[in-house]
Amino acid sequence: MTDKKEKKRSTARPRVLALFSGAGGLDLGFCKAGFDVAVSSDISAVFLKSIERNIGRYYPSHHRSICADVSTAAPEVYGRGPFDFMIGGPPCQSFSAAGRRAGGVHGINDFRGSLFWHYCRLIEHFSPKGFLFENVRGILQANKGRDWQAISQAFNGLGYQIYSRVLDAADYGVPQHRERLIVVGLKKGEFLFPAPTHGPASQNGRSYVSAGEALLDLDDPTEIVPPYPGKWGSLLAEVPPGMNYLFFTEEMGHPTPKFAWRSRFSDFLYKLDPKLPSKTIVASQGAYGGPFHWRGRKLTLAEHKRLQSFPDDYEIEGSLLTGIKQVGNSVAPRFAEQLAKAVLRQVFNATDTDVELMRSDYSLVFDARKREKARNTKAKRAISTRSDIHQIPLQFHHGTDICHEKHEKFIWHYISPRQPVEEPSKCTKRFDIDSALSGGAWRVSAIEARSRRRATVRLGLIFSQSLNRKLASIDVELRTSSLENAAIAWDLVDWCVRQSSSFSSIQPLYGHFTEPHPKFSLRVDVSDVANDGLQRFIQNTSAFEYAGTMRPKAELALLFPKMSARESVLYLRELGWDIRTHETNRAIPQKFFRSVYPFTMSLSETRFTTWRDKGTHRNADRTSIPKG
Repeated sequence: MTDKKEKKRSTARPRVLALFSGAGGLDLGFCKAGFDVAVSSDISAVFLKSIERNIGRYYPSHHRSICADVSTAAPEVYGRGPFDFMIGGPPCQSFSAAGRRAGGVHGINDFRGSLFWHYCRLIEHFSPKGFLFENVRGILQANKGRDWQAISQAFNGLGYQIYSRVLDAADYGVPQHRERLIVVGLKKGEFLFPAPTHGPASQNGRSYVSAGEALLDLDDPTEIVPPYPGKWGSLLAEVPPGMNYLFFTEEMGHPTPKFAWRSRFSDFLYKLDPKLPSKTIVASQGAYGGPFHWRGRKLTLAEHKRLQSFPDDYEIEGSLLTGIKQVGNSVAPRFAEQLAKAVLRQVFNATDTDVELMRSDYSLVFDARKREKARNTKAKRAISTRSDIHQIPLQFHHGTDICHEKHEKFIWHYISPRQPVEEPSKCTKRFDIDSALSGGAWRVSAIEARSRRRATVRLGLIFSQSLNRKLASIDVELRTSSLENAAIAWDLVDWCVRQSSSFSSIQPLYGHFTEPHPKFSLRVDVSDVANDGLQRFIQNTSAFEYAGTMRPKAELALLFPKMSARESVLYLRELGWDIRTHETNRAIPQKFFRSVYPFTMSLSETRFTTWRDKGTHRNADRTSIPKG
């Protein structure tokens, strides 16, 4: 390019190619800062329609929206260029907290995580002066840091010096704590990130923008909110603003706890505090996923937009759920605008950009805030929880509740998982149940009727502290035709828990498998002369040190020699055991599995992760950057 053309281009607005645009949060921030976002691209036509609805208002009239799959699209699909700068954040689910709570993260081995390589492919093709890459902070620890190392090396290999930092959107005027890793790559020069404009890290000491401040003119103090429906809906009214399901845990001092610590996602029953910024908004909310309004209802789309700092008149295409997904997936535009201004000033020498820059060694406060919160949480838990429960002598309470006696006989109809569901009448097995509660101890006997009872399951649980001053121990004996019916013994344990405590099953009393903190000791004895493999599996997986750990599939081959590895895993899952493999979680190597709990799973409490046959993951694993 001649000097004359270079001078002409330098006076124009820098031209930007945006990938993974979604509803346009990052694109919008760059437009507002003064960039010419010429092309926005995404695989979703609905998301791009949101951007198109705002052309002429927030995007230039010549703006183009390209609906394309970045993993297959040729560079020419996005235009001939040149592009001065590129922006985009490949889907973050592969590195997110959801992945960690599933027992590992897929990272760049998952199709969505591997889209990073195609981001690199297009950077290499268009060769802009720089780029901005956004993702969740979990990417730094994904697969023990190996993913971040590969990402850094890939960017360096393209000839870019990278500058990275974890930033919180709340520090930039967004009414939401949203921590994200921001990476800026430059061919020349150095880069400093924008200084916080709000919160304790800001130079002027300006307060965070609270949820109440953001939603002030949308709030109706006279609003009548009906009770929230569903299994846990009645609890929402009790949750104080700023709290979530942890309010109903023993560690927080609740008199009738209903959940174990860290047994749910942090947005479960999360209610906004009008005096504070919101927690991170997620794209896919379950029935009990927040944030809920402090009045105890789901937020409207307009309220979601406010918490993400979208303009009120920014139009979003699609249904309410689709709109919330788009907003939740976005980079907060107000945060993006500050990042864009820092790029405009340092990379394109803009002199009229009102942005303060932050020293590279400047210490931000949110990590210190999280450490302090963790210390306070540990202190609270230390008061109410002991980790050495196997050595704690059982403490019996001599109140009237604990001495309550109860004796019941009833019939339990059980649908065998190994029978064809097309004939439900033939699936039902009858069990005669004899149960007795005395002195806080449940004793339950279950006998399968009209069958040769060749198998026995004996379960013994002793709780470290009696639950709700009512339940100290559970003993269940099941005599049945096959250990394939072992799940009914655990169903009866859950029944005892529901009868005599505020918990819904045994799972909350064990905790999530990635960080279990069982409140009971467990004894399991099983026998089945006709199924030695299943007998040994149940005995093995009932050990706390076995459950949740990575195990070689060769163990299953020894237990079930007539089945393939896949068949044995599906067999155990059908019987109620939560078995995870590479097909359900890409972080688990192909030759390994996890039996994540020492008990079968109650369908009313926890659903299994989706099973996918080998090969259905669209994987773009690479050791080098794809060409072409």
